[in-house]
Amino acid sequence: MHGTWDNKGARHVSRQTLKPQAYFADVEEITEVTEETKRCMDMIVKLIDGEVVDWAKNIRAYVRERSKTEGS
Repeated sequence: MHGTWDNKGARHVSRQTLKPQAYFADVEEITEVTEETKRCMDMIVKLIDGEVVDWAKNIRAYVRERSKTEGS
C-alpha cells in the first residue's frame, strides 16, 4: 500500500493514476467504520453459531445436501 497515517487521517496514492485520496479524515469517521465492522462481525458470528434467519438456514441446508450428494 502506498499511503501514510497522520493526525489528519490516512492518505493513499494510487500507483496507476498517482491521484491522492484521503480516508478517515476525523475520529468520528473511524468510530463509525469501527462500529459498522462490529455489527457485521456480530451478524457473521450469529450465522456461524446457528442463530440464523430463514434464508441462511435454507442456504446452509442446500450446501449440506449438495456436499452429501457430491461426496457419495
